[in-house]
Amino acid sequence: MDDVTTQLTMRDVVGSVEQGMRKLPQLNLVTEHFFSPGLYTRALHIPKGCLLTGKIHKYPILNIMMLGDISVLIGDEVKRIRAPFVCVSPAGSKKIGFAHEYTIWMGVHRTDETDISKIEEHFVAKDDKEYIEFMSALALGV
Repeated sequence: MDDVTTQLTMRDVVGSVEQGMRKLPQLNLVTEHFFSPGLYTRALHIPKGCLLTGKIHKYPILNIMMLGDISVLIGDEVKRIRAPFVCVSPAGSKKIGFAHEYTIWMGVHRTDETDISKIEEHFVAKDDKEYIEFMSALALGV
C-alpha cells in the first residue's frame, strides 16, 4: 500500500474516532501561549487518561513533549512516547493521542503575529477540504 493510501486510511480512522468523541463530554484543556521575536509556542496540558485529536496544520510544525507519556499518531503509526521528545510533523498532519500520564505537548510556529485567532487562521485548516484547497493554491502560486 502506498503512503498516500495509508495516510488517507489513517485520516479516515482519526475522523471516525473524532466524530464519536464529539458525542462525549468535552474537557477544557489548559493551553498556554508564549511569544518571542518571530516565534509562537502553544503548550497544551493533557491530563492522564485523556483521548484527544489535534488540528490539521497547513505547514510543518515543531513538536516538543516536555513532560509525560502518550500514545500518539506520528505519520501513519501510533507510537508510545515518553518525554522528553521532539519531532517535526509534516504539513497536513492530524494527530490523535491517549495520555498514559499527565503530558505537556508544545507546538512551535514561526510568526510575528500575536493574535491567537489570526495565528490559528493562518496555520490551521478547519477540515481536509480547506487543507486541499490551501495546497492547491500553493501549487498554483496563488
